[in-house]
Amino acid sequence: ATERVKTYVSSNKFPTNVVLDKAHNNNPKVFPIANAYKISSIPAKIVIDKTGKLRFSTYGYRSDSELIDELEAMIAIVKAQ
Repeated sequence: ATERVKTYVSSNKFPTNVVLDKAHNNNPKVFPIANAYKISSIPAKIVIDKTGKLRFSTYGYRSDSELIDELEAMIAIVKAQ
């Protein structure tokens, strides 16, 4: 999944940072970033604008194409403002 995300972001030239959380070394059920943002479901899609304002937060998806369409729409809205 990590390589697919990197390839997608790079090929679309999104001016973004993508964070993929990894389980804590000592406890595979603890995810530091998810805990910091109080994320309760996986996958979580969070879009933060260039000023640091949280713009979108959604959880889950049905298909890869739906996930990509949703992220593209959220990013386009944020870029347009």
